[in-house]
Amino acid sequence: MTAKLFCFIFSICVLFATNGISQSATQNTAMTPEDSLNILLANYIVPENFFVRKTIYTWTTPEQIEELRKSPVLLTRSRSATKGLSEFDQALQDTAFSKFPMAKLLSREKFAKKRFAWANPWATVRGWKGETYGDQLIKITLKDDAIVGQFDENNKQQPFSFYDMHDKPLDTAYVRKNSEKIAAIYHLSTKPGPRSVKQYRYRGSYSGSYARIHRKSSNRTVSSAPFREYVILNESEIQDWEYGTQGIKTEITTELNMLTRLLKQCKTHHIKVKRYILEEHSETNFYNSNSDFWDRYFESICFANNYYLLNKHNLKAIIKNLEKCLKAQGQPVSH
Repeated sequence: MTAKLFCFIFSICVLFATNGISQSATQNTAMTPEDSLNILLANYIVPENFFVRKTIYTWTTPEQIEELRKSPVLLTRSRSATKGLSEFDQALQDTAFSKFPMAKLLSREKFAKKRFAWANPWATVRGWKGETYGDQLIKITLKDDAIVGQFDENNKQQPFSFYDMHDKPLDTAYVRKNSEKIAAIYHLSTKPGPRSVKQYRYRGSYSGSYARIHRKSSNRTVSSAPFREYVILNESEIQDWEYGTQGIKTEITTELNMLTRLLKQCKTHHIKVKRYILEEHSETNFYNSNSDFWDRYFESICFANNYYLLNKHNLKAIIKNLEKCLKAQGQPVSH
């Protein structure tokens, strides 16, 4: 066999081998429906330590939209006409937190008028038991120099912290000196609401270096549920807001497509989450899963009550509500 013929045959063999490897690699790395759904859900998650958002959404009523058409001031109310002070304001006045300088700062008159929002519209569209937030969606964009705080009622020692729009922590002295830049507070709390849980208790019996762990569980419904929210409290740090625009409608449509795919996965894999989890009295508020897209779903929700448990019934209700809201959007207005 001549050298040229050998090289030709070797080249052909390498070509076929490379194609085979390429096809095999492509098959092995092909994206599954679960993978693509994970990517979609990643757009909506609000992780515990990465919550600063430039864009947030708030639901409101047709009456308030008409008010905005007459006057573009977004923050006009310091309390509800029917429910009084918000959970946020009541917490600031609670003796457990009122002693903190930042609670006193946020209680000043300049931060009295507020709106409540979340990072994605679908996660609040069903509201709370006995509460609805309206079917008109407003998109709010904060300024680049805005300060976003955190008020965590579960942290009794250090409930307040503040960050710039790049998630950089800010010290108290800077925040107090630049308090006019505080735009919003990421608030974590609990309040009465329907919430079914499975509680695990661990008991151990020991023998030498080995332990036998007994895991017992019980189902019950608790009267309070964790929730998260953004409290917008400074009109001057809002870059712009919009209602009824094509961008708003596109956002709702995109979320509907994601939720429809999630519903399909729930049907395919027979997913039916019936309750949240309590382990050793430590609440996994927004995590309750053994699958990536379950995790991401619970990292996206605002309310850990029964309305947002991951199952077909709830997803259908969320989709139905969101479809009605899409049709209800009126003529655009922005500022």
